[in-house]
Amino acid sequence: MTDCRSLLDAPVLGARDQGDLFVRLRAALADPDHRTEAWPLLVRLRHRTDLDERVAAALERVLGPGWRPDPRGHHEARYWDGQSWTTLVRTNGHEYTDRARPPEVPSAPPQSAAATPGRAASGVLGPRRAPSPVEQDAPRGRRWWLVAAGVFVIAAGVGGGILLDKGFGPSDKAASQLARDFVDAVNTHDTTNVTQYVCTKDRTDTSYLYGSIFDRAKVTLERVDPQGDDPRFTILAARTSGTSALRLNIPLTVEDGEWRVCDMNKALSGR
Repeated sequence: MTDCRSLLDAPVLGARDQGDLFVRLRAALADPDHRTEAWPLLVRLRHRTDLDERVAAALERVLGPGWRPDPRGHHEARYWDGQSWTTLVRTNGHEYTDRARPPEVPSAPPQSAAATPGRAASGVLGPRRAPSPVEQDAPRGRRWWLVAAGVFVIAAGVGGGILLDKGFGPSDKAASQLARDFVDAVNTHDTTNVTQYVCTKDRTDTSYLYGSIFDRAKVTLERVDPQGDDPRFTILAARTSGTSALRLNIPLTVEDGEWRVCDMNKALSGR
């Protein structure tokens, strides 16, 4: 990995050298002995202001949000939010929060006022949203309503009527997908998609709450509980500056047959 570091330290790196370096580092991820070293070097490559657009696109496919082998090797997988490692880990199919500080990765260098040709003005290609790691290919559930028009004879001959929402509705997997997508959007500051996952009432009345809470926080999804009369998901929002953290149990609701994040006021008040 020493020669890879030397290339990354070079003030100028051509597109061909960038591509060769990316291929070598991506191959190193498959080797447990080199994985821990290769990942931060890929992050450093993404931070280069002279990064070729084709290499940048390939990097984002590797560094987009998702589950990755735990760089420390303590767990089967750790969740990468597109910018940094989180405390959410997975072992034997169970997700939980690792209380230890997550592994660090190189931070972006200070930005210059002038943009490098071919790159955004910021000089760094920000992480793009990736499909949620929870059941990525699973279709969202659809809410079914069974309406019986007429009379049904039930057991002892009691007349029937209309049966609504009898065990049908969006799936638990869809709730997990929604919660993960919401957290991904928050961590990548994708305000368009944050809004997309929020119910109409909150978008209309309390949209300001979402910005005030999450603008300067790194969010980890801890659990999703879609069952019962009060479905919710739990997040840990840690401030990016300082050591304070806020745990919120955020309500879920069904709107137009889809799960939506709703009633942030209720979550903030602890109700």
